[in-house]
Amino acid sequence: MKSLACVALVLSLAACGPNQPVAQTMPGPNPPQTTPAPEPPKISAGGVQLSGPYTHANLSVFLVHKPGVAKDVANYLTLEEAFAAKTLQVTEKGEGGQVNTLEVENTGDQPVYLQAGDTVKGGKQDRTIGIDFLLQPKSGKQSVDAFCVEPGRWQGRAGASAGGARYANVFGAAQAPVATKEQKLAVKLDRDQSKVWEEGRKVNKDLAEKSASGRGAGTPSPQLDSYVLTAEAPNVLAKTSEYTEALLKIVDVKEDVVGMAFAVNGEPSTIEIYGGPALFKKLWPKLLKGASMEALSKKTDQAPARQASAEDIKILMTQASDGKTSTRDLAQDVKLETIDAAKTAIFETRVKGEFLHRQVLSK
Repeated sequence: MKSLACVALVLSLAACGPNQPVAQTMPGPNPPQTTPAPEPPKISAGGVQLSGPYTHANLSVFLVHKPGVAKDVANYLTLEEAFAAKTLQVTEKGEGGQVNTLEVENTGDQPVYLQAGDTVKGGKQDRTIGIDFLLQPKSGKQSVDAFCVEPGRWQGRAGASAGGARYANVFGAAQAPVATKEQKLAVKLDRDQSKVWEEGRKVNKDLAEKSASGRGAGTPSPQLDSYVLTAEAPNVLAKTSEYTEALLKIVDVKEDVVGMAFAVNGEPSTIEIYGGPALFKKLWPKLLKGASMEALSKKTDQAPARQASAEDIKILMTQASDGKTSTRDLAQDVKLETIDAAKTAIFETRVKGEFLHRQVLSK
């Protein structure tokens, strides 16, 4: 596990000093607008730098920089880009369908990167992709791990379409990845369908309650089974957009950003780092959307007691140094390495030995 053993060194980040700038929330009409801080000092170690935090309400975001980083070797399409280009096909596995497997095919000329936690809408049940997965050009049909995020339904959704098609076995992109670190751990570490359902019900209930303002027609029921439909409810979208609109532009004109980390209510949640800045920039809106969903679901009436710091991010990474390691070979020359420790889990994806994605989750 040499590649994961060096993670702590790469992100051995010094703590933010007492004068570290923090984005300020400006008073005003609802919703409040967040003004990003001026470019803060970057904290450097091991060739990687960290800036931030950029904060809105109970969500704090750090950006991971790699000065002098080379241009991405591969021009990967994301799930959303490939669906828009009509080069990605996602269907049920087999004629009757299988809950924990989907069939995916790339008919285009560019590789397609599917990230664990991406959600797809349609079929007989809405699903989330269970592992990081790479589809080479003209891939042919491939089987990919998946988990249901909609217990109960096992037929085509009446009156709905997926990706413009009205077939029970066809899927299209959904508007949000799985949100909370608890959902991600259920998918990637536990790999347990019951836990995925359990965590989905919790976040559905929390999102419904936190987005309810007089309970209008656009507010989801706390008992709504589908995580995807909950995430797409107008009231939930309106609340999460307060976060995304405040923070989306913090990556503008920053050419060396290869990742992000975020904390909710002052507690570190997730770190996401990629092999190059182009892939990160493509994924950034979706990453921020997921972070915003977690922040909304866990928002309280009290302001966070503290701000997360770079030292907190360092601790999140180094806590996995004594964890149990495992390696899994996937299709298309993709290898997944995992460290499972008491308080942290790290997942690292490599393609032909080259680093593609590292995700760190706080337990």
